[in-house]
Amino acid sequence: MNENLQQHNDEPTDNHIWNEEVATTYVEKYGEHPINHLTAERAGLSPDDYLLDIGCGSGSALRAAATIVTHGELIGVDPTPAMVRISQTESADHPGFGRMRFLLGGAEALPLPDNRVTVCWAINSLHHWQDIAQGLAEARRVIVPNGRFIVVEEIFPEGHGFEADEVKMHLSSAGFEVEGASIQETDDAQFNVLVARNVVEHNVKED
Repeated sequence: MNENLQQHNDEPTDNHIWNEEVATTYVEKYGEHPINHLTAERAGLSPDDYLLDIGCGSGSALRAAATIVTHGELIGVDPTPAMVRISQTESADHPGFGRMRFLLGGAEALPLPDNRVTVCWAINSLHHWQDIAQGLAEARRVIVPNGRFIVVEEIFPEGHGFEADEVKMHLSSAGFEVEGASIQETDDAQFNVLVARNVVEHNVKED
């Protein structure tokens, strides 16, 4: 079995044990994992996007995205105080830091106004959410109509995390329209990547 997969399979599964020591160790091992940069490169970002990273960890994916999102905003949300502190510290010297914000919060209660986010992603964080349905409802609330939501989940031989079909089911149940699914590879792992659209139905008034 791939060593990286074994290690990721041992990651904490309860936000309550993501203390300072665990968060720091995790960031040292996986904080700059290539999937963060790959997601940013292939997300089809625009300079003016308002990007949200749910479960932002070390902030690596947002730092990669900041080279593309040069006029918009980049927001990272994480339920762990240690991760928020680390992401701020790691990003402080980045040229795009002035357009970044790292906020404490979980997927189930995003600290953002309605209809603000143009692109949202969750990279290896969906399986940590405490309430998937509520988290996806919150994502739909903050994402603008027709905005995109990208879910990235690592593929583990022993079934840790979510399979692509499970992610599709959750997204569809929440009202997202899944536009595409693919498998992306780095040197040490494979990932399911699903792209969904926040389709908003407009009621047609009858005369």
